[in-house]
Amino acid sequence: MVQAFGINISKNEEEVELEKLRYHKIIIMTDADVDGAHIRTLLLTFFFRYAKPLLDNGYVYIAQPPLFKITIGKNSEYLYDEKALDKMLSDRGVKGLCLSDKTKSKICSEADFVEMIGNMTAYYDSYKNPILSLFPEVMLRGLVRSEIKPEDFEDQATMTKHCEYLNHYIQDHAKNYNVEDAENYVVELKYNPENARYNLKLTLGENIEPVTVNAHVIKSNEFKRLKNAYPLIRNFLIEEEKELLLETDTETITVTSFAELKKIIEDRGQKGIQLQRFKGLGEMMPQQLWETTMDPETRTLKRVSVEDAMLADRLFDILMGDKVDQRRDFIEANAVYATNIDT
Repeated sequence: MVQAFGINISKNEEEVELEKLRYHKIIIMTDADVDGAHIRTLLLTFFFRYAKPLLDNGYVYIAQPPLFKITIGKNSEYLYDEKALDKMLSDRGVKGLCLSDKTKSKICSEADFVEMIGNMTAYYDSYKNPILSLFPEVMLRGLVRSEIKPEDFEDQATMTKHCEYLNHYIQDHAKNYNVEDAENYVVELKYNPENARYNLKLTLGENIEPVTVNAHVIKSNEFKRLKNAYPLIRNFLIEEEKELLLETDTETITVTSFAELKKIIEDRGQKGIQLQRFKGLGEMMPQQLWETTMDPETRTLKRVSVEDAMLADRLFDILMGDKVDQRRDFIEANAVYATNIDT
C-alpha cells in the first residue's frame, strides 16, 4: 500500500514527502458491518500515526457501501446502517396505529409514534446494561424520580433525604402498582470511609446479595440515557399503567409489555418487504457494487478529518492497548449494544 502511494511513512511529519504522492484521493473501502469498521479503524490509526499529512491535506476518504437492500414490490432501496433500517421499519410499522392508556385520557398518535418507540427503546435497553442490570427496575425509576446527582453522595443530609424518598417510592409501588417483590426491598445509607462518601445499600430480601448504588452508577452513560428518556415516555410506562391499548384500523390490542409492543411494530414493518443484508463487498453483484459504492456519479464519499483519525487512534488504544481499566470501562458501557456474538 505504501509503495503504491509513492511516499515514505514516518512519525515525523516532515519526512512524509507529499510531492511524491501518486494519488490525491485515497479511498478506504471496507465492509459495512462491524468487521469492516474494525479494519477502517486500523487503517485510520495507521494514517494518523505514520502519514498524518495525508489527513491534514484532505487526501483520505471513506467509501459508504450499503449494509441492506430493501425491496418492496418492484422498488428497491439501499440502506447504509442499522439505524436507517430501524427507522424505516418503525415508520412502516406505526402506520395507522394509536397508543393510549385504558381510559384513553393519554393518547400517542401515529405522528408521534416513531419518536415514542425510539425513546422507549433507549429506556428499556438501558436496563440490560451490565451496570444497571444489578438493580430492580423499580429502584432505577425511583433513582430517576429522586433527581439524585453524583455530588449528592458527599453530603449526609442530602443522601438521607434520597434514602427516605426511595423507601417511600418502593413501598408505594409495592402496594399500588403490583410490584410484589418490592415489599422486601429496604434502602439504607452507608458511609464509605475510603472515599468519604455515602452510598445507598439496597437489601432485596433473604438469601439475596444486596446491591450498592454509588456515584459511579449515577454518572454512567446508561443511567443518563435512562433518566433522559423517562420523562418522554412516562405517560406510557407500561409497568405503571399495567397495560396499554394499541388501536389499528380494524382492532384494539391490549399490550402488557414493551417487548410485546415492539414485536407488533416490527412485524408490521417487515410485512411485504424483502430484506437482503450484505455481509461484505464481495457478496454484492458487480453492478450493485458499482452503482452504490464505486460510480463517481452516484457514490458517497466522506473526507476524513484529523478529528476522525484522532478518535480512531484513541479507540484503538482503548481496545488494543495495555491499559486494562480503560478497556473494561469501554466494554461495560457498550456491552448492551453487542449483538450476534458467537458463544
